[in-house]
Formats: sequence, structure tokens, C-alpha cells
Amino acid sequence: GKKDNCRAGKGWISRGRTVSPTPAPKPGECSSPFCKVDYDDKPWRTLDLPHDMVIENNFSQNGDKSHGYLLYSKGWYRLHFQIPASAK
Repeated sequence: GKKDNCRAGKGWISRGRTVSPTPAPKPGECSSPFCKVDYDDKPWRTLDLPHDMVIENNFSQNGDKSHGYLLYSKGWYRLHFQIPASAK
């Protein structure tokens, strides 16, 4: 479908990338503070998905060819949402 038809693509927030990517942790096994429900993510910026953090980085001879010689690392996304009591 079209991007505008996907409501889950709106309202995400992002911290950006700082280290090389690793596989995502299994649910309940993340030890990063970013995984915690009460983590203060107010400084993060709002963005819409799909989003590609790689294009925000600098070109480098050390960058991966498959990423257009742009440097890349791990990025974090979070989405705040409410589950209505009627869904229980």
C-alpha cells in the first residue's frame, strides 16, 4: 500500500546512530536504557517511517560501498501509543 495508508509510520522518535549495528534483542532481553518504558526520550526528534539514518551521516572512504560510502551505526526508534481498556 501507499505510505500514507500506514498509520503506524507516524509519530516515531529517534536518537540517531552512534555505533555499528547489531541484531535486535529478543523481546524482554534488551539491557539498554533505551528499551525501558520509563526512559526519558524527550530530547529525541519526531520523524515518520520509513526513515534511513544512513543518509544523515558523512561520506567516507571507510564507509561501506553498499551504503554509498556513508558511515553507519546502530539507530534507535521508539513509538508512544495507548492501548484502550476495551482491547483487554
